[in-house]
Amino acid sequence: MKLLGLLLCVAALAVLSQAQSIPANRPQTFDISKTDYSLWWYGAMLQAIRINTTAFGGPVLPTRSYAILAVAIHDAVNAFNPVAEFYTTPPAGPPLGANIDAAITGAGYQSMLRLYPNRAPDWVIIFRAQLALLKRLRNGIRHRDIQAGFNFGRKVADGIYNLRVNDGAFNRQTAPYTNSGPGIWQPTAPGFEAPVGATWGQIQPWAIPAGNTFRPPLPPFQSPDFGAEYLEVFDKGVFPGAGLTTRTALETYSAIFFAVELPGQSTPPGLYMETAYLIAKDNNFNRADTARFVALTAIAQADAAVTAWDAKFFYGGFRPVNAIINNTNQSLPSNPNWRPLIEATPPFPDYVSGHSTFGGAVTRIWQNWFNTDTFRYRVRSDSLPGVNAVYNSFSQYATDNGFSRVFAGVHFRKSCADGINAGIAVADFVWQNVLRPL
Repeated sequence: MKLLGLLLCVAALAVLSQAQSIPANRPQTFDISKTDYSLWWYGAMLQAIRINTTAFGGPVLPTRSYAILAVAIHDAVNAFNPVAEFYTTPPAGPPLGANIDAAITGAGYQSMLRLYPNRAPDWVIIFRAQLALLKRLRNGIRHRDIQAGFNFGRKVADGIYNLRVNDGAFNRQTAPYTNSGPGIWQPTAPGFEAPVGATWGQIQPWAIPAGNTFRPPLPPFQSPDFGAEYLEVFDKGVFPGAGLTTRTALETYSAIFFAVELPGQSTPPGLYMETAYLIAKDNNFNRADTARFVALTAIAQADAAVTAWDAKFFYGGFRPVNAIINNTNQSLPSNPNWRPLIEATPPFPDYVSGHSTFGGAVTRIWQNWFNTDTFRYRVRSDSLPGVNAVYNSFSQYATDNGFSRVFAGVHFRKSCADGINAGIAVADFVWQNVLRPL
């Protein structure tokens, strides 16, 4: 671990592909000096995920939480002056005079209360602070209008949450795994855990028809390019000291920056959601645009998770560590001591990469939103606090994020490329079918 830490120190000075890394002090999760109340709740969700990270559901359960919150806030904001389709028909429109910021507070509070009731005192502190600040900054707003807005937002949030109560997310997501054979996933060191998210591909999607609608075509082991992909990850993905590598400092940095998989981190979906929040904040989006932009991002990401996990458990493709330490193909090198750079391979099959599918989906939403691929924005990661990656294109972010998993030693290249493409297909469907502008 000391050697890896040294490599990371060197790598943190590198530049992410076409991105530029700059030191920055990590701000508080939410800033009480800001009056866009939705950003408080988005930040609170990031923190809740960090605190409540468990093996259950792997990175997929957080996609559901991010979407529930974002859609509730969208529909609450949209009810005051509809500029887009609602995700679902809200309760009767907000009462006459109801305050929109109080409605955001109500939607955020109720969503967090339903999703994380164990943190209820935290959510009470936030909503009380927001309403107190609202009274102080918005002179002339009547108390009853604040209360009416707050209650309306809570009703909208309950409606969204109730839509997902029977979505299948809490069906058994871990199960004994008995499949075997060439190219088939097996539990991996060091924990040899049962696969996580086993039935996630079967849950109710948010927009796409089904988990298999955009199922990618063919796992790496069945591809004619498998030998080249094996050699790439054998070299580029190995842990220092467990084998020779030509991985560069930049590639090491990329692998760690995009990982976001340790306890206390916001998970990979949190990385992409925080980027969406930063884009909205840094570009001074109004309430309606912030709510819709974040909700579209969250819906696309949630359905990307359903798509990726459908493929993972349909194909059951083995991970690089399975392939390398059990290699019987004499035309390919073997190394029984090989292990991936990030050491612990996530406990579910390789094909397709979840990171890549998430990244392909969210960046496609952003391309569609701005009607361009060229855009300057910043990315922060829990894996390397205090570092901002500044990007100038959405596709480059998708590429760097996706192929970082090869350098991390946990995916073959085809799993990443096909994941990006599947995510793009999901996002295009979402863009064309939900929350469309009026």
